[in-house]
Amino acid sequence: MFDLCSKICRIVSGIPRGKVITYSQLAEALGDRRRINMALLMLCQNPYRSRIPFHRVIPETGEVKNNIFSIGRVNIQKKLLEMEGIEFEGDRISDLSKYLWSFEKIDM
Repeated sequence: MFDLCSKICRIVSGIPRGKVITYSQLAEALGDRRRINMALLMLCQNPYRSRIPFHRVIPETGEVKNNIFSIGRVNIQKKLLEMEGIEFEGDRISDLSKYLWSFEKIDM
């Protein structure tokens, strides 16, 4: 479990400012798209959120509302992504393909 968490943190730490990946991409990078639930759990429970840019991992829809980054009615994830230059239409990234980052699969 620690090894998986370490790999997730390594992938997420490598996402450049102004880029995002989807939860599915993260699971696929770990070698198994079925690992999406494990990846989500790790992201939610990780104590290093302030040092690792977990806000750059988003749903495939590009929508970022009502998630672990929301505090009351303020969507912290959206605010952080906007500060990095990512544009939104409502709560959805306006042109997701423009901001998607690609990376290599991590060996398990």
